[in-house]
Parts: sequence; structure tokens; C-alpha cells
Amino acid sequence: MLSDGELFWIIENGVRFTGMPAFGGVHRAQDSWNLVLFIRHLPQLTMEERAEMERYNRRGPWKPPWLPALPVPNGEAGPK
Repeated sequence: MLSDGELFWIIENGVRFTGMPAFGGVHRAQDSWNLVLFIRHLPQLTMEERAEMERYNRRGPWKPPWLPALPVPNGEAGPK
């Protein structure tokens, strides 16, 4: 498991060749530390916290692109 300092370093500097960009210099260092705290809290998320996060997620919950749209009770196709 990575230490808090290692997570902070990854957030600030990114990881080459992985798609993880560097955010150092773009945001305040305190924002990166807040993200470390958030990452540490994820395993303890309550259902209420998850529901609140999903309310603020404009794209909605992720689903695999190959998963077909599910029918809804009124017969219209679900979200795509």
C-alpha cells in the first residue's frame, strides 16, 4: 500500500506512460492533500455518501459501452 506521501507525489507528478497526468502547479498543494484524504476514505464510503456523489456526477454511473440499454417501465429505451 502506498503511503500518503507517495499518493501525494503521484497526484502532483503523475506517472509516465500510464495516462495519470500531473496536477502539481495546476492546483494548490492543499487540494492534492485533500484528494489523498478522499482516496483513503473511499473504502469506508457509506451508501448515503455514494448516492450523494452520484447526484453530483453529471455523466451518471459508469457502465461498460457494450452493455445494452435496459428497457424502462414505460417502454422507452434507457440511457445510452
